[in-house]
Amino acid sequence: YMPLLILILCLLVVEPPETIGQGLQWESLSLNHPHLLYSSQEIDVLRLRTQQNEEMKTLYGQILSRARRTSDDQRQRSSIAKSAAFTFTIGLSDDGSLLAEGELSSMSEKLNTYLHAIDPTVQPNTTQYQWRAIELMMFCEAYDMYHGYGAQPDTSIEHTLAEFAENTLRELRSPLQQYNN
Repeated sequence: YMPLLILILCLLVVEPPETIGQGLQWESLSLNHPHLLYSSQEIDVLRLRTQQNEEMKTLYGQILSRARRTSDDQRQRSSIAKSAAFTFTIGLSDDGSLLAEGELSSMSEKLNTYLHAIDPTVQPNTTQYQWRAIELMMFCEAYDMYHGYGAQPDTSIEHTLAEFAENTLRELRSPLQQYNN
């Protein structure tokens, strides 16, 4: 069920091409962003709770630390992108004050770079496509948060995410092959 949930979440984020999957017709979605993890009306409340609640401060510190990392590995990049998007949206530093404009700009640039570098291919290897489904979910959430904070819609990213979702769905629908040694 998890891969199907991931696919549905991703389809809510992107405006998929006219045809996807096996000839299905999709209506364009026009939803406000962000909408997967929280709504735009909840951002100020999240920011305030992050500044006031010790557990949330600790969790946010871990998210901020991850957001500041870099990686060439797509699985790690998906986690970094999601963390960077959340950090970019909340906009707080380690001490609870607002992030410096330079760090916000750097975070936005990294996020944009990672979202444009998504590899949408999914191999017919059970373990591989399950991990790829998790990457897809994180990249969709990152794009949703980033787009919701004011980044302009980017059809290139949306088409890549739609292709990624289509490839994941194709592998989910294909029969599993068993190898006997």
